[in-house]
Amino acid sequence: MPEYEDSVHTGDDRALGGVTLHVSRRILRACGVVSVVLIVTGAAFAAGRLTSVSGRRGGAPTPAPTATVVTVYEPIGPSGVVAGVTVTSIVSGWCWETSVAASSRADAWRCSAGNLLWDPCFSSEHAAMVVACPHNYDPERVTLIDLTRSLPAPVVSGLPLTPWMFCLPGGACCEVNSSMVGPSLDGLRNSGECSTMGGSSFLWYGSVHQNTNPWTVMIGEPNSRKLVSERVSAAWE
Repeated sequence: MPEYEDSVHTGDDRALGGVTLHVSRRILRACGVVSVVLIVTGAAFAAGRLTSVSGRRGGAPTPAPTATVVTVYEPIGPSGVVAGVTVTSIVSGWCWETSVAASSRADAWRCSAGNLLWDPCFSSEHAAMVVACPHNYDPERVTLIDLTRSLPAPVVSGLPLTPWMFCLPGGACCEVNSSMVGPSLDGLRNSGECSTMGGSSFLWYGSVHQNTNPWTVMIGEPNSRKLVSERVSAAWE
């Protein structure tokens, strides 16, 4: 996820088999892998797994979940960018270390493109020299980074997967703070921020409790020094 965004999409559109594809000539030349940049905007590829988040932020509150829907985020599949994911831009950049936000994933990275810092970005065995970086609170929109350097050696944590993004029944979605550590509250560290489409935000603390079903997390009530436990309706690892 970027700290801020100012990039634009480059490339040209082509139709293939009734599916509109955005094809970056630059990436095709650099990687020699056509499937890296196949982006579905019409029909759907069957490859990959992604749970839709449309309507989660800022919409009507959903019923309290009986179980947390967990998605292992894989934006690139054997046929290219998976169904449900839209590429908003293709830029050049590099990744210098494994992700801070998605530290349990060996294929997640901390990357730079121009004056943007992206964390996490995800690589795939199906695509060489490219990573897909989800936008803030929106895993259905990604920027592709055409890598100018090879990825560093992955660091395998050996720990269970943990979420880098999750959503709450009230419509807010939350992310891990990869840039700084905020103030603690009741002995728990500030781990990230939650946001609604309406623009309001609040902080979450500690770790997501994955030993319950549904998962739970401690959030700070807006304009308050009080922590409350909230259920997690959906999570992305």
